[in-house]
Amino acid sequence: MEPFAGIAHDDLLKLVFSIALLLGTARLLGGLMERIKQPAIIGEILAGVLLGPSVLSGMFPAFGQWVVPQSEMQSQMLDVVSLIGVMSLILMVGMETNLGLIKSRLRTAAAVGLGGLVIPFAFGFILGGWLPDSLLGPESNRTAFNLFLAVALALSAIPVLAKVLADLKLLRHEFGQTALAAGMIDDVLGWTLLGLVTSLAAAGRVTLGDVVTTVGAVVVFIVATIVVVAPVSRWSLDFVQDRLLGRDRVLTLVVVIAFAWGAFTQALHLEPILGAFAVGIVFGRLRRLPFETVRQLESLTFGVFAPIFLAAAGLRLDIGLLLEPNLALITLALLAVAAAGKLVGAYVGARYLAGTERRLALAYGVALNARGVLGVIVASIGLSMGILGVELYTMLVVVSLLTSVLAPFGLSRLMRSESDDSPGSHPAPAFRRVLLPVRLRESADLVTRNLDLAVLGRLTRDPPSVTLMTVVDPKQRRAANRYLGELAMRMPPGVEVTTRVVAGDPVEAIVTEASKGYDLVALGAPETRDESDYLFEPTIDEIIRLAPCPSMIFSLRAGNWPPQTILVPTGGAAAAGRAAEFAFALADDESSVVLFHAVDPELSASVSLSMQAAPSTRLAVGQDLLNALRSVGEELGVAVSTEVVMGSAVVDSILARASQEVDVLILGTNVRAGSHRLYLGPKLERLLSEAPCSLIIFNA
Repeated sequence: MEPFAGIAHDDLLKLVFSIALLLGTARLLGGLMERIKQPAIIGEILAGVLLGPSVLSGMFPAFGQWVVPQSEMQSQMLDVVSLIGVMSLILMVGMETNLGLIKSRLRTAAAVGLGGLVIPFAFGFILGGWLPDSLLGPESNRTAFNLFLAVALALSAIPVLAKVLADLKLLRHEFGQTALAAGMIDDVLGWTLLGLVTSLAAAGRVTLGDVVTTVGAVVVFIVATIVVVAPVSRWSLDFVQDRLLGRDRVLTLVVVIAFAWGAFTQALHLEPILGAFAVGIVFGRLRRLPFETVRQLESLTFGVFAPIFLAAAGLRLDIGLLLEPNLALITLALLAVAAAGKLVGAYVGARYLAGTERRLALAYGVALNARGVLGVIVASIGLSMGILGVELYTMLVVVSLLTSVLAPFGLSRLMRSESDDSPGSHPAPAFRRVLLPVRLRESADLVTRNLDLAVLGRLTRDPPSVTLMTVVDPKQRRAANRYLGELAMRMPPGVEVTTRVVAGDPVEAIVTEASKGYDLVALGAPETRDESDYLFEPTIDEIIRLAPCPSMIFSLRAGNWPPQTILVPTGGAAAAGRAAEFAFALADDESSVVLFHAVDPELSASVSLSMQAAPSTRLAVGQDLLNALRSVGEELGVAVSTEVVMGSAVVDSILARASQEVDVLILGTNVRAGSHRLYLGPKLERLLSEAPCSLIIFNA
């Protein structure tokens, strides 16, 4: 008995084998490309080229029988798997589309984005009219073909562009931010045009009625996304986080809504990827979406589904077709038109509409030339719909790869004098949703003094979603709601605030709430500590011990705020590196970060007599550790200094340095459960007791 009715044993066997081979080869070659500073997409597509008729399957037909689909059923099954990859990729692209960024740099970004869309579109449409009929797909007509080619040459690839800018240290530079915003405008309009063109192509003809119907479908889609998807997504996210338990429930929600809206888009005779793109934009704007969910989706997409899709795209290529002189010339012409269209369009928009200097205007054109994975997706859609023949499909994929490779070379020369050191542009730890438990007190000033809420605004990429929570007796509910309302008004601008008043056991209530998709629990340490069996006090200790997500404890004492000098002791552990990230995020133009490493000479003598344990060797190793962290901070525009000292004891050395005009001491740790108390280690606990300045303890 076959496991799936209607699917032959051999078809299923070959599908499973080909997926394993495509995924493994794609990940291997993608990793090799990244080692030589090239986008992974190149290696992932080359995996399909290597396995397909261009190389191995062409040389060894028996091998090709197992890899290249040999029947319509095999081809359709691989297409279904590829569809999941495409939907996942476009969902991620939507999440990376920052509408706030577009708005903040609207004038220049709009000029560059529109110029980089309109002129390549026109160039592509004109070129389509010159191409021979033999390149048209079996289901295409000349008008649909020309329009589709125009859209294919007009799009840019935000993921590839972002990686190129990051590799060149331009991602957070004003140029990089504007280029990303322009690319987002380009893609939002481009994907809308793609939906229009594919709908017209599916109709098999282009009449005024078809155009009106398709434009109407696009308008319905946009309005429905705003009116239906945005509120439903927000409500669903709140419901799933607050009412349901279980692993990965938010990830499931995002995928369900993306595919459901893709189905709606398909019902409108638009491409389902347009629905996934819209859902990605919507969820990317929801601050309550846990960062862990985004990371999980990235892992599934870039670790599994996208490499399969890209390798399958390469599998359809037959590079041998392009060796024919006429087709080789057409490929070169296509590459020239694609590159020139983006260069001219972005340059004209930046130079003459936004008044940008010549070098930057040209750099915008080079940046938007990277088509990458989106070019491959568009080409795959054209092939599957019968708009493109396999020859032109191969040409478009080659153009997408070459433009992605050439973009970083051009940018590195044009932007050689620029650096990613714009003030305040450095990234912060990824906290999107923060739980802030507070006690009911008579004055909100007490809490804001003991737990400076501005820290949260400095330690997040964007204003976070903060839940203010207090646990009280039911009789105090009204007073608690009023109190949390006062606190909410004191939050930094832009922070999305939710208040929650509950009854019951404080530890159980807070830990249960923390399990609902939070990235961080922030707690204020009591002003005074007694010598009891607790590190802070019973409730805080238990919350830190049991919290299912990272926690941060603030102990604000002497020192300036905002801090001018931030001290980070480090011995090379991962937790200390995380503390350094916090320090870089907390620093501003007036702040400096001191990376501090103390060597205990007695420890080296007691451990070994070898050179590895000699004090001089340990001093050198400590300096190397600090230099590596300092380079990270300096790349982010932070003033960083390093100090390596030989002291009688590590903790004594840290305390002595903390007493020298240090405003904040940042410590990283991993909680260790004791039998009846919170235990963070003797060094950290002594620092907590004796530090003369404010502390921030991050427990991963």
